[in-house]
Amino acid sequence: MNAYELSAKFPPRSTSEIVSWRGLLEFEKTVFVLVNLMDIVMTSLLLNTGQFVESNPIANFVLAEWGFPGVTAFKLIVVAMVMLIANIIATRRIRTSRLLLQFGTLIVGCVVAYSGVLMMIHLGWFAT
Repeated sequence: MNAYELSAKFPPRSTSEIVSWRGLLEFEKTVFVLVNLMDIVMTSLLLNTGQFVESNPIANFVLAEWGFPGVTAFKLIVVAMVMLIANIIATRRIRTSRLLLQFGTLIVGCVVAYSGVLMMIHLGWFAT
């Protein structure tokens, strides 16, 4: 039984149900973190042009109070919270945890793609 076949029975009732939690949802977690790091990079690039603003009102407040290091910390804290929630859910419902991470990756990926389009328009790659 590999981690993807794990039925998320916790605590295990027998030794046959004990599997290594190492590597559980490793791919989903890695992609989620990478996409969020790309969001931080794209946010930095767009804000440094001086022509764009942070559209998330909470992140915009953090930006006004603590600058870009604060926004970076805020975004990383949100990523850590989602990862913690996914780990807690994974102890009981592995499929739900996987779907949470995939959905989060999709949403942030759309934001990154939109940011990329905005940057390309800013750089004159597209006629407006």
